[in-house]
Amino acid sequence: MRLHTGLPVENILDELEEVLRTRSAAVLCADPGAGKSTVVPPSLLDAPFLADGKILMLEPRRIAAVGAAKRIAHLLGEKAGQTAGYRTRFGSEAGPSTRIEVITEGILTRMIQKDPELPGVKLLIFDEFHERSLQADLGLALALDVRSALRDDLKILVMSATLDAQRIARLLGDAPVVKSEGHVFPVETLHRPPDRHGFHLEKIIASNVAFALNSHPGDILVFLPGEFEIRMAIEELRKVFPDAGTQKLLFLPLYGNLPEREQELALTEAEKPFRKMILSTPVAESSVTVPGVRIVIDSGWMRVPRFSPANAMNKLETVRVSLASADQRRGRAARTGPGLCIRLWSPAEERAFPSFGTPEILEADLASFCLELAGWGLRPDTISTLRWLDEPPRAKVDQAFSLLAELDAVTPGTFRLTKHGERLLEYPMHPRLAHMIACAESLHAASLGCALAAILSERDFLRAASDSDLKRRLPFLLPDAPESGEGIDRNALRRVKTVFRQLSRNPLSPRDFDLCGVLLGKAYPDRIAKARVPHSGEYTLSNGVQAKLLSADDMRMYEYLCAPLVEGAGAVPTIFLSAELTPDAIEKHFRKLISEEVSAVWNDESKSLTVSRIKRLGSLVLSQKNLPAHTPDLPGEARLKVLLDGIRKYPLPWSARELSLMRRISFLHRTLGDEWPDLSPETLSATLEEWLAPFLTELDALVGHGRRMKLDALAPERITVPSGSSIKVDYESDPPRLSVRLQEVFGMTETPKLAGGRVPLVMDLLSPAMRTVQITADLAHFWTDSYFLVRKDMRGRYPKHDWPENPLEALPHRGSKKPRTHS
Repeated sequence: MRLHTGLPVENILDELEEVLRTRSAAVLCADPGAGKSTVVPPSLLDAPFLADGKILMLEPRRIAAVGAAKRIAHLLGEKAGQTAGYRTRFGSEAGPSTRIEVITEGILTRMIQKDPELPGVKLLIFDEFHERSLQADLGLALALDVRSALRDDLKILVMSATLDAQRIARLLGDAPVVKSEGHVFPVETLHRPPDRHGFHLEKIIASNVAFALNSHPGDILVFLPGEFEIRMAIEELRKVFPDAGTQKLLFLPLYGNLPEREQELALTEAEKPFRKMILSTPVAESSVTVPGVRIVIDSGWMRVPRFSPANAMNKLETVRVSLASADQRRGRAARTGPGLCIRLWSPAEERAFPSFGTPEILEADLASFCLELAGWGLRPDTISTLRWLDEPPRAKVDQAFSLLAELDAVTPGTFRLTKHGERLLEYPMHPRLAHMIACAESLHAASLGCALAAILSERDFLRAASDSDLKRRLPFLLPDAPESGEGIDRNALRRVKTVFRQLSRNPLSPRDFDLCGVLLGKAYPDRIAKARVPHSGEYTLSNGVQAKLLSADDMRMYEYLCAPLVEGAGAVPTIFLSAELTPDAIEKHFRKLISEEVSAVWNDESKSLTVSRIKRLGSLVLSQKNLPAHTPDLPGEARLKVLLDGIRKYPLPWSARELSLMRRISFLHRTLGDEWPDLSPETLSATLEEWLAPFLTELDALVGHGRRMKLDALAPERITVPSGSSIKVDYESDPPRLSVRLQEVFGMTETPKLAGGRVPLVMDLLSPAMRTVQITADLAHFWTDSYFLVRKDMRGRYPKHDWPENPLEALPHRGSKKPRTHS
């Protein structure tokens, strides 16, 4: 079938069809506007190798998939959903008679996982492959695996305007490269670098739009990094052109999240005499047709996510476009006549631009990608068995599989997909969010899990809000909740509601809202956060990253948060979405993540060990309790290391005789060599482990196991007195001494004895003010003789305390209360 559109790609259709008839794969290089996306698929419908089979064409974005399907249907004189249709996450137009189905890239992966043989599909077309999206690389790798193992009749066509064609051809098994040469019309290129002094992109755009309007006919397509810059530029253009309506000027945004009706305004040719100024993200760089454009103004910037496996976080960066992308953008001016491309950079700057953009597979979060690979039966060490144009970095793969193991999607160690992982694969979203939905069901809060997943899978519809509280966003998803109001991004809210309806069968209920932080913690355990200082807005995440709230964010009142959205440049990223967590909720729902350890640090002030029992969740200290320095719970190796590190901080207290000996021996070491040891202070300090450590750690060995078992009986560390107090024995005194308030030993007639009854313990009996009133090694004699003199003196000084006439029958006690005597 030939459509006779007059577009350049029609000149190579016969060659392309013959290549695909004789070979299993081909690469098509065609300039922007040549017609490859809309002319090639229908032109191959009656090719013999299709045998009435189906064509699947992959597009990198929803807007491109819908636009291409509608354009193909228009060329066929039909509506979308008949011979040509589309399928995306948010909807489809396709039926039983559809033979060309334009799909977003993730749809192909789902189809292959569901049925690897792809029944009825004869040709896979990967359009705009130069963008190198993660899903495109994954889809191509799986398709090549399917073709080699199950479907040797499956044809694969890779298309792009700017592509390293020979690399792709080698990956496809030395596939032929077919080229469609030439732009439709020539394009004049002007470099107009801005003055960097007082750089404001929106003002530079407005100035160049004014220049272009007066120097060249046709509509203007402006490329900007993102939606924020588009809004700022449109606002500035309305200031510069206050009479835009009278001048017949239209300022139209174009980006992927724009509602379809507004996208169509930008993609539909304006009626004369109107001129359109279309301000677009890179979405207009390829795939979509923007009629009427004769002028391109290219800022030279794009925004890309960078993923760090170290902290499992994305960071958006604004970077220079590649030369390939710049050529794609320039080609948009050549569709309907001679064009003009204004580049807002100098030729000298251009020499530093990369030739091609960095493939997403090298920089993106690979969690979803690796879940798909686990579903394909692969592990981190077997991923290389697939054919990749660029193999995913092992560090990012390991991090992704580690996360999947935390989410119970794969088994630790073997990394085999679990039943839970199979379930997560069914959700068209990040494994974290799919896991959260599954956890919500187990907590009988399924609709809340779906609502949170919907909110987090789209742009925040309350971006202008001063707080990051996710619970504040949830009421907008309740039945009959309004979609309008101050600060609400209605387009984003509608998309969130659409996703929520796709995920949840039941309406959202406010009674579940208190589980918000718990569910987020299930999905983002590495982003449970604790305030560094109360109410400061500065937090430490459980993965060790420092983060902060915006200055007006009231969430700073909470000690613990879960922060699923943390982004920003600089040393401390910003928390944009969060929910409260309580200590009780952490203890209850994240018990498996909490570890407990006994550790020691050297206290410089007291020159001693400080030992603590610490509960941690990742990098967060949940609680810390001091323990005695001699606690047996502290491992000996840890105690030794801290002791030696502490001792090493100070000069050792050598005597004059020892210093003299050390100097004499060190002199011989320097003179005669290793026959004499080096006993310089520096060497001794550096080798404490060799000569001092045995005396710090091997005391038990010196005592022997048998004696160690008898130690507590012969020389107990503490003595329990009649009041119930356990009091430490002072073994520095000779004989050992026990200091105790007199009231605590009422009724105690026998003096405790040590060393198997050989040594009576000296009792240091104290007043209520902890001053010695009597020292005795014979309690029985004290009660019958000295006690009455002590009683006479103490009753006057401490009348509120108990001084009974018969201390042997009085109840022992602590404090000033006078208990009743035995009846």
